Order: sequence, then structure tokens, then C-alpha cells
Amino acid sequence: MINEAQSGFRWQRARIPILFIVLGGLYVFAQQSGILEDADPHKIRSIVQQWGLYGILLYVVLFSVGLLLYIPGTLFIIAAGLAYGNVWGIAVALLGANVAVNLSFYFVRLIGGSPFESHSHPLVEKLLRTLHSSPVVNISIMRFVLGTSSGLNYLLALSAVKPRQHFLGSLMGMIVP
Repeated sequence: MINEAQSGFRWQRARIPILFIVLGGLYVFAQQSGILEDADPHKIRSIVQQWGLYGILLYVVLFSVGLLLYIPGTLFIIAAGLAYGNVWGIAVALLGANVAVNLSFYFVRLIGGSPFESHSHPLVEKLLRTLHSSPVVNISIMRFVLGTSSGLNYLLALSAVKPRQHFLGSLMGMIVP
């Protein structure tokens, strides 16, 4: 009979492979359906503008799903500028980017957990210790440099960074530029 500790350990070990399967499945679906080839700022703009006032909500949803599918966030940022102009486009892009990176963080954390809370490899442990020493500042710097990078979203979600720290660091790192 399996006790609770063994059951929990098995679930923890299965989380990363499950995450890879889910994300890989989403990517294959997007590739097969043509979504990845059709990702274009002008197409996104026309879709969003057709929805009128609800276009901003649709934009945020498209941006969030796009990041999970590894569609570069830059395409969505450009689309916001095309659809809403310079001033409102920046505001909508910041809203969409922050919602998208945080939803991506929560999605990956939900499935993958936080297996990188600590690590036995000395270099990885040093990097994690640096990240965790001042997470909001470090995430701000990473967001400033890497923006809405899906890989960064995944790595931060799998670390011991708290959701609040991720939110604040991402917000600061994207507003400052």
C-alpha cells in the first residue's frame, strides 16, 4: 500500500513531464492549425478592432494564449500600437503583457510546481540564491532585458519566486522602459 508521502513524491516527479506534454501539445496544436504561421500584428489588429470595446479584452486573451504557444510578445505589442495608436496602444500593450506573463506564470506553476526551489548543482544553486535574495528587483531587470519571453515565464514559475513577487517585478520591469 502506498502512503501519502510516496504518493506526493510520485506526483512531484510527474509534474515536469506533464508540463512538457501539455505545452508540447499546445505547440503542436498551434502548428498544425496554422495559428503560428498566421501570427501577424496586422491580423491581430483587424481581429481586435472588429470586437469594438471588447477588443481590449480579446487582445489580452490572445496575448495570454499566444505566450503559452511561444508566439513572441513583440507581435502583440506592435498590434496594440497599430490598433489603438501610440498613447492608448502603450497602455493596452502594458496591460496585455502583464496579464499574459502572470497568467503564464500561474499556468506553469499550477502544472509544474516549483521544483527549482533548491538545486544540488552549485552553479544553479548560486543563480537561484541570487534570484531569491531580491526577487522583485531581479525579475524587474530580467523583464527589462527579456520582456515577455516565454522561457523566462516558465523558469520563474518553476522557481520558488512567489506570485506576488513575480507580479511586482514584472510590472516594474515592463513599465520602466
